[in-house]
Amino acid sequence: MAAYPDIPTLRESGIEWQMVGWRGLVLPKETPDAIVETLSNALMEITQSESYQTFMQKNGFGVEIRHGEDFEAFLAAEDAKWEKVIQATGYAQNP
Repeated sequence: MAAYPDIPTLRESGIEWQMVGWRGLVLPKETPDAIVETLSNALMEITQSESYQTFMQKNGFGVEIRHGEDFEAFLAAEDAKWEKVIQATGYAQNP
């Protein structure tokens, strides 16, 4: 991470682990296309602004924008990954 060049990452320390924090906006399926487009355009404007990019970089966050089916696929992959972790740890018990 650029802000902390002297601190090794987990991978650099020999630990194969990746965890990604993410933010997303999810709307009901029946949301009119015009509203979806308005919100999408507003989010794109915000996330592409210099102040947002500077804040994210300064704090070590990457910015990756996903829309529609791409975001749905990402969520499905995250669910599958974390389901395995939860099952492996025995944290969740199936009723």
